[in-house]
Order: sequence, then structure tokens, then C-alpha cells
Amino acid sequence: MKSLTVIVIAIFMFNACRTIPEESESSTSPMPVTGINWGYPTKGTEQYALFEEMGITWLRTDFSWDKLEPRPGEWHFEETDEFCREAVARGYRITGVLGFDNFWIHENPEGKTQVDPDQIESYLNYVRTVTSRYRESVSEWEIWNEPNLPFHTFWTGTDGDFFFLLKEASAAIRESVPEAVILGGSLWRFDKNYITKLYRDGALENIDVFSYHPYYDTPDRILSQSRALQNHLKSLGFTGGFRITEVGFNTYGRLPTSCSPRAQGRLVLETLLKLGVLGHPYLIWYTLYNGESPGSGIWTDRYGVMVHRDDGTFAYKTGGWALRRYNELIAGQRVTSGITLSGDEKLLGKIDSHSFDKTVVLFTGKRELAFSLTGMDGITIYNCADGSVRECKEEPIPITLKKNEPLILILPENGEIVLSVDYGTRTAFAPHRN
Repeated sequence: MKSLTVIVIAIFMFNACRTIPEESESSTSPMPVTGINWGYPTKGTEQYALFEEMGITWLRTDFSWDKLEPRPGEWHFEETDEFCREAVARGYRITGVLGFDNFWIHENPEGKTQVDPDQIESYLNYVRTVTSRYRESVSEWEIWNEPNLPFHTFWTGTDGDFFFLLKEASAAIRESVPEAVILGGSLWRFDKNYITKLYRDGALENIDVFSYHPYYDTPDRILSQSRALQNHLKSLGFTGGFRITEVGFNTYGRLPTSCSPRAQGRLVLETLLKLGVLGHPYLIWYTLYNGESPGSGIWTDRYGVMVHRDDGTFAYKTGGWALRRYNELIAGQRVTSGITLSGDEKLLGKIDSHSFDKTVVLFTGKRELAFSLTGMDGITIYNCADGSVRECKEEPIPITLKKNEPLILILPENGEIVLSVDYGTRTAFAPHRN
């Protein structure tokens, strides 16, 4: 495994040298900033306005081979040139995805998404051409996407052929753009056997950061499987970094990551808070928005945290409000013990809290809890499901905390706040309901 020099950099700073943000699992690591998986280059100011409104700092975008080189030697860079100029000018960092195959390399392309070893030189020419052209614009290059996904959605060749492609492509990038940060893996979930073969085949020799997509049904499983993946690679001898370049929850269908629209916001916020302990400087959410019409079938993509309505307007889902408030109020902060919750022990046992500097996030697994806060005046309460904001100047401050409506409280100072319950209130400790 190649020795890596790890340089701590500011999240928003570009540098001519190959720089890999430092990361280590710790409860005091800064909470990661977020990016959006944006599958194609953006040209419209409308999308950038949404990115800015949402607090997005990073864009993961496909630099698709078949669009850039539709025929051998015929290159079309107009769209990606414009995208890179605009994104960099606006201060966004870019993760470029190098994929996928190209119909003209196959004698019979029907049903194929692969590059065979005897076709590799055409793919490597694309890799060298694109990475060299955008070396000043693209912060990181990620090779392929989810080669291990069931049903062979992104890779229809053999595992060995993909390992060969990853090895050759990463070596080509290292040779043509030595300062490049190279991401490899891009795996769907934690696939222990696949990772073991990938590493032992030598495919990660030039990989700086191992990327993966922990699509699971709960924040706890996302965290536990992310830890398992990282620990397994470290046990094999991998010394690079780790990055989540896709994660999300689908609000339609029967996928393992499907959830109700009401639950998406809670799952988004809880996932971001739990993943903070991994020490990643950023993670990429999938995705910003989806269409209004759901279509049919269990695979319908409804992962967006916003809806692009049929009339052209955009509307927040609960996940959109959660992501926006996280970026606005929490991203970049460190977990602290500066805020103490005290008071009714029965109530405290039903609340999960996350404390930051002058900020506390409250969750509950119960359908609804009603209580009061005392100890501080001037608290601002953000509802992460509907986007509402409430300024509370005088105590006691009435609070209604619901299962799918986590609250972020911004306090005038660190200190103690006391929670109390009127047990005569009908809604106090309402029973759990899915």
C-alpha cells in the first residue's frame, strides 16, 4: 500500500497539491459538511440557488464517457467546461465520477455495462483526457459507481475485470495528475468478501480514499455497517481515508431504504448526527430532488429531499428541512457537554439529545411528548420537519416533541435547562406509534 501524506486542509480551500482531509473517529470531530449527488453537470442558476439555500458545499457529478466521447476521438466538453467554471466560481468543490462504458467499444453493446481487459486502453484514454483537462477544477476523482450492486446495474463484467479496471485507471490518474485525490470502491453497502478480494488483488494500491454507499434502513445500521467496513479494510492493511459518497432514504416503494415522507426528515438528521463520530470531513447525500409523479415499481427513485413539481416549482420534503437546518446550525460544530438537560427523569428517559455549542437537538421515539423548559430565556426552536421557527422570549417555554419532528434549540448561552411535565396533560407520554 502506498504511503500517504495526510494534510489537514480547510474544507473550502483549493490547493495545488494532493490533499486529503484528516479524519479519525472521535466524539469531538467536527460534524461533516454535506454535498449532493448530482448525476449530471448543472447549468441553470435555479439549481445553484437551491444548493445555496440548502447550504450545500460539495457536488458529486458524473463525467460520463459516452457523453464526452460519443465517437472515438470526438470530444464534447462544452457542458462540463461550463459546469466546472460556474461551480468553482461559486465556491463549490467537485467530486468527479469516471464512468461508465461506451457503446462503441462493444461489438454487441446490448445489456452491457463493462470494460473488458482488451478494451481498457480506450477507457484509460478517456480517464487521462478528462482528469488532465479538469485538474484545476475537480477536487477528487471517483472511479465508477457501485460495481457490486445486485442485478448488475452499473457493472455487468466479472469482479476480476473490475479490479483490473480500478487498478489501471487509478495508476493512469496518478501518472497524469500526480496531485489528484483518487477515490475507489464506490461500493453499495458493506460487502466483506468483495472488499477482501478487491484489496488482495492490489486494486487499492493508488487509492487515497475508499468510498462507499451505506444504504440501510436505520441510522444505527448505517453507522454500525460503516464502522464494520472501515475496520475490515484497516485490518487488511488499508491506510487511506474513507468517505460516504452516497446515502439517502427513499420516500416511495418497498426498497430497504424506503420510509414514509413524514419520517424522512428524522432519518436524515439522525443519520448526519450519528455519522459525525466517524470523523469524515464531508459526506454526499442522495439526492436534492425528485419529480412529483412517483411512477411505478419498487425501484422508483424518490430519494430527493425536495420535490420538483410538475408546474416547475420546488417544495421541501421533511428531509429537505432537516438537511437545511443541519447545514445552517450544526455542520462544522463539535459535540460538547456545554448544555445539560435536567428535570423529570421519566421524561428524560424518553428523549435522545445531541449537544453542541449553544445548540441542542431533541429526538423522541414516542408519538408525542408535551413538556416545558425553564432555565433560559431567549430560545429559538427550529422544527426539522416543517421548517417552522419559533422565538421564545419568556419561560416556561412549552414544547411539543413528536417522533418524526426533531427540534433544534438555539440557546443564548451554554448551561442547564430544566424539563418538566404536567402529568394531567393528555398528550404527555403519548404511546409509541409507527
